[in-house]
Amino acid sequence: MSIEQTPRGVLHPKNVDYLMALLDSQSIGVDKGLPRKVWPVRLRKLYIQSLNDNYPIGSIVLRKESSESNRMIIIDSGQRIGTIKLFLSGQIPYISCSSKKAIYFKQVPGAPSREVADREWKTRFLNQRLDIFIYNEMSDDEARRVYQLMNC
Repeated sequence: MSIEQTPRGVLHPKNVDYLMALLDSQSIGVDKGLPRKVWPVRLRKLYIQSLNDNYPIGSIVLRKESSESNRMIIIDSGQRIGTIKLFLSGQIPYISCSSKKAIYFKQVPGAPSREVADREWKTRFLNQRLDIFIYNEMSDDEARRVYQLMNC
């Protein structure tokens, strides 16, 4: 995979599994100063469908918290990240375009029995490409400006 350098940041072609490892290690935080919208369930299901079916989904946009830290802060894409987390936890399904069946990543204890993806399907999903753009040096004001430009 190639890495594309821009004047202020780097585009990293990664995958869902890599993003989840960052989240599990608590290497990603949220900028509390940026407004956040919550996607309705319908849009979350469509996002999972788009990601799984290889449609363009936009980049995950992060910034380094500081030059001394490996921790990153979400500038834009909080809904995407949250949706992936909900899907992997079994809270929302993937809806197959062809069969219209709801397929869950895992069974949730106490939830009604439902169709769960097999190991091959899960592995393929975890390997789906995500473009993660990381700004190396950016002030809080610059991060807000980038967020505003991406969400106007």
